[in-house]
Amino acid sequence: MTQDTLKDFEHIPLEKFEFVNQGERISDQKFEDKPIGYFKDAWIRFRKNKGSIVASIIIIIIVLYALLAPVFTTNFNQTFLDVFYAKKPPRNLLLKKIGIADGGTSRQFSEKSLISAIAIGVGAEDTEGTGTVTIKEGLDSTYQPMIRFKEEKTVSEIRGVKPKTIYNGRIDNYLEVGFLYRSIKQAEFDSIRAWEKETGIKVLYPLVENNEWNIDANDANNWYKTVKGTPVTVKDGKAKELTYSEDLVLEENYKRDSQGNPVYFEYTGGGNLETAQYKVRVLYY
Repeated sequence: MTQDTLKDFEHIPLEKFEFVNQGERISDQKFEDKPIGYFKDAWIRFRKNKGSIVASIIIIIIVLYALLAPVFTTNFNQTFLDVFYAKKPPRNLLLKKIGIADGGTSRQFSEKSLISAIAIGVGAEDTEGTGTVTIKEGLDSTYQPMIRFKEEKTVSEIRGVKPKTIYNGRIDNYLEVGFLYRSIKQAEFDSIRAWEKETGIKVLYPLVENNEWNIDANDANNWYKTVKGTPVTVKDGKAKELTYSEDLVLEENYKRDSQGNPVYFEYTGGGNLETAQYKVRVLYY
């Protein structure tokens, strides 16, 4: 410290000095701001988080739907239980549009299993059994079970073995049920036919042949020709495997009468003209 600096200290005015507070502690002083409670603090933080607000609104909608839907749904018996849908995941057409409650399951599909799933939508669009609906048209169907899928190629490590193509996708468990065989009375068959004509909604579809091209005659979804589940065409007299593409047209295997028209029922016996039992193939959804 220099002599000049010391001289400056000597000329500091007394009013610039203040005694140190040695008595009152800082902790004894009153806070300027009032403390807030836990719930008020949580509410403030919640309001600032837009993601939390959106999630809460969705949860409230789901809870209200679960509480109010059974009250206002009067056209169904509340004790009714469908065995095909009993253990399926939640599905709501409104919530499905935003990616939740779509009733789906994520899976890996081989090319064969992917075509099998898509074929449900293709068959649903082929209301007259013409066999001319493409895969792309089937993908656009309201009854298409495949929600989405993405191709991922895998190379076989075994020499000489054809590489497999795997698809990662998500499938609607409700629409996956597809077609089923049912036994109904003739009067009910006539009633459904009249209802189809009145509403334009298709319920009854052509029966499928039980032949060498049908891998499982009890599965109503096997409406196209296959060899061990792989789709084929036999137009040239010899089975030729078909591969996936959006332009692919599967070769139908419908039962036909002597005039070549699709057959929609098969008499299974019993009863008179009113109560005779018919085997039919229906789009279950």
